[in-house]
Amino acid sequence: APLPGSTLTTTAPPVQAAVSDVNSGVNEASISLLINGSSVSITFDEATGAIAATGGAWQEGDNQLELRVADVIGNPQAPLLWSLTIDTVPPAGTMTINSDADLTTSVYVTLTVSASDETSGVPRMLLSNEEAAGYVEEPLVPLRELWRLNAVRGPQRVYVKCVDRAGNTSAPISDVIELVLL
Repeated sequence: APLPGSTLTTTAPPVQAAVSDVNSGVNEASISLLINGSSVSITFDEATGAIAATGGAWQEGDNQLELRVADVIGNPQAPLLWSLTIDTVPPAGTMTINSDADLTTSVYVTLTVSASDETSGVPRMLLSNEEAAGYVEEPLVPLRELWRLNAVRGPQRVYVKCVDRAGNTSAPISDVIELVLL
């Protein structure tokens, strides 16, 4: 652990593994864990075969892990290699209502949304007409048609938060349009 292919929001996740050799046992001195090519210190519980490590040379984005171990008589296990992604930075985005129009006569508007996240991508967005009232989660689409404003004459604000694959959520972005009811 963490599982291969995981996307995490922590900057230094703990690493855990279990090793065993039913014939001669595990040579504790042979155990090594590399994170992005740098060795980290480990603890080994001989009774359970549990290996634990914290710290290491973690980086934002892709991280490579390599675990090496041998048995007591010197037979090495093939290195266990896996990778995972660390993403601690929220995505960024923009949003406009009706192509940045100043006013509308319809309670139904089109939202133009764009978002980016250099590490894990942005699959979801949260939408709201009133920030304190909560948000509706939807897949991120460049054009969200038929978003319903509150049917109240005057300025109407729409809020959007972008959510990346790691679960990081952007600060709310918003746009305002004047609703003129006929």
